[in-house]
Amino acid sequence: MEKMNSAVERMKMLVGMEVDEEEASAQQSDSFIDDFNRNCTLSTTQRFYGFAICLASGLACTLLVNPFFKSNFCSY
Repeated sequence: MEKMNSAVERMKMLVGMEVDEEEASAQQSDSFIDDFNRNCTLSTTQRFYGFAICLASGLACTLLVNPFFKSNFCSY
């Protein structure tokens, strides 16, 4: 049950909710999620570039594979 309470408190911190002071002081030790959030901060521009690259590569894969499947698997 302690692990479940700990996980709930970490998720509250992750989404920005207030955490009880007693429980927050018990979790002052750095966890993996806290380290990850501190080290992986992206600006809005970087997030947009990442989204655009993923979208473009996904569309390119879709468009390049589509003619291959039509020519090999359709008999009409």
